[in-house]
Parts: sequence; C-alpha cells; structure tokens
Amino acid sequence: LLLGGIADQSAAEEQKPKLDFALRDMNGVAHRLSQYRGKWVVLEWIGFDCEPVNEAYRAPARKLSALQQTWRGKGVVWLSINSNAAGQRGYLEPAKCKAALAKLGANPTALLLDPTGVAGKTFGAQVTPEVRVISPRGDVVYGGGFEGVAAGTTVRYLETVLTAATSGRAIPYTGQSARGCRILYQAEKPVVPVATGPKAQDFRLTDSNGVVRRLSDYRGKWVILEWINFDCPYVQKQYDRSHRSMQKLHARSKRLGIVWLCICSSAPGKQGYMSPAQANARLRLWGASPTAYLHDPSGAVGKAYGSTHTPHMRVISPQGTIEFAGGIDNIVSGRAADVPRSKNYVRMALEDIEAKRPLRVRSAKPYGCTVKY
Repeated sequence: LLLGGIADQSAAEEQKPKLDFALRDMNGVAHRLSQYRGKWVVLEWIGFDCEPVNEAYRAPARKLSALQQTWRGKGVVWLSINSNAAGQRGYLEPAKCKAALAKLGANPTALLLDPTGVAGKTFGAQVTPEVRVISPRGDVVYGGGFEGVAAGTTVRYLETVLTAATSGRAIPYTGQSARGCRILYQAEKPVVPVATGPKAQDFRLTDSNGVVRRLSDYRGKWVILEWINFDCPYVQKQYDRSHRSMQKLHARSKRLGIVWLCICSSAPGKQGYMSPAQANARLRLWGASPTAYLHDPSGAVGKAYGSTHTPHMRVISPQGTIEFAGGIDNIVSGRAADVPRSKNYVRMALEDIEAKRPLRVRSAKPYGCTVKY
C-alpha cells in the first residue's frame, strides 16, 4: 500500500494523503491507482460466483456491462477488483479470468487480483458488487451500491454520480448501502457469518394454538419469519397445489432444524385476518407445516420489522442477526406458473445454511399485497 500527497483545492488538502494500491491484472501487468490521477476512476469489487453480481451483468438489462461501456467511452477508468483470498469462495485464478469476464459480458479497463485483500480493506469494501468513485484528484467521492431502491423506485446511484461528476455539477450522493455477497478476505473461514446483519428485535406473540412464543426462545437456531395473508394472491401463488413451493420450504426447514414462524399482521376486519381456528383450518387445507402461525393483530411486530408486503421474508441467524430481508423471489407476479422458474431467495438461503457458507443474497425488493395494518 502506497500513500502520497496530491494537490487539492486548499493547502490543507494538499497535505492530505490519498489512498493508493499496486495490484496486478489478470495478465500480470501492475496497476497503481495513482497512475490514473487526472481521470475519473470506478473501482468495482466483483465476485464471479456471487449471484447479485451475475444478476447485475445478466441479459437483458446487463446493467453493469452497459455502465462500463458507456463510461469507458467517456474516458472513465473502470477497475474491477477481486479481493477474495485463495481457497475462499469467490477467489478467481488468473488463468480463469478471461473466461469469467467473457461469461459475464464484462469489459472493464482491467480486472485486478487482490488475494491479500489490501485494496479491499483499505477502501472498506465488504460485499460484491460494491463500488467506489475516485475523483481526478484522488479523492473518494462515492462509495456503496451501484444502485438501490428508495420509495419503491430503483435509483441508479453510480450513473447519477458519474453524470454529475463529469459535468461539473454537485455530486448528489456520497454513500449508499451495498447489498451482495460478503468478501472473504485472507485468514477468514468460509462459515456462516456471525453478527453481520442488524440485530433482530425480540417479540412476544401468541400462536394459533394459544402458545406464547418469543423470538428469543429460539436463540442458537436459524429462524425464518414469513409475513402472511392467506387471502393475498401473491401468497396463494407460493402455496399453489401445482408446485407447493412454500410447503416444500417448510418441510426442508424442519429437516434442517430451522424454525419457521408465519406472522399475520392484518388488523381485525381487514383482509387476511383470521381467528386461530380459521388459520389452523387453512394450514391443514394447504398442507402447510410452519413451526407456528403467529397473530399480530396490533401490527406492532410487523411495523417494528418494517414489513410492507405479504409475503415479506426474514432469515435470522443463530446469533440473532438478520441475514436476509425482502421478497421471496425475483419474479414480481401473482401467477403460480411463474414460481417454478423463479429464483427463490429463501431456498437459496436454506442451501447456504445447509452447506455452512455465507448467504449469497442478503436482500431483495419485497412485493405482494400490502400488509393490512
């Protein structure tokens, strides 16, 4: 790691060291960040077996590929960086880089290999995909996700920052949260993460059999929370008898010793609200087997967790941290026929838990019926 003073707008800034690194690309050529001083630079942390990365490059949108092509054409340097250590999930051998880039359809200025993690740790990169925008003076002007969701709308943070920066306008964002696969740095073990997400708030609710249940009762176990409304077509889509997707997830969770709690936050008199007897009857009718069906008629627990739709999922670690939050899959529809071809994030979480590896996907945009508080 090299640090050097770069001229800036003031004498104080002139003495301020700029972050730098020296890494080799997939062809063995050395690159220093400082060699691109005078140009706008995008640093993109990338993991080739990370689903959020693949999704960002996948057709038809090819979001990151399109950004690379557009901004490289405007003189922006784009450096993709792989900081996963040798032997860890996501590590990429130099000999396989060319094929991996071709498979993604990626075309950065260079793909840099950072197996010791020095560049990733210096810039505080935690997940893939994650980006930093470096000004011509060498300052980090933006860090975080390349896009995100605000007020239900996709916001293209990276594109907005680059457009503003290269046109001389004020940069509207300095940082946004990044979602993706955790970078496994050198000396870390590929195990289920401990305390990597926000702490799950404890609650106390009564189930459909009159048993009082607390989330804290299950500390030491994985827990899945499913916000449910049996009258919602988006929920019915997941339970449809043509595929019984949710029922299969219930059964698999039980085999793995995972606690599955359905929570109904519908208020009395509103869609989805059911008496305990009605809820049990519907569970039997659909062949569903969660650990428990919990009643939250005041909506206190749903609101505390920010649950907005049904189904809205949470996966909570044995340490009590939320490791996944969001929609159950990637196809926004109420059609049961779409379920078998969808990417089910909870199923992926169960696969990761069983394999004792970090969850590949940490968040997804929720969709469905709004919770009837």
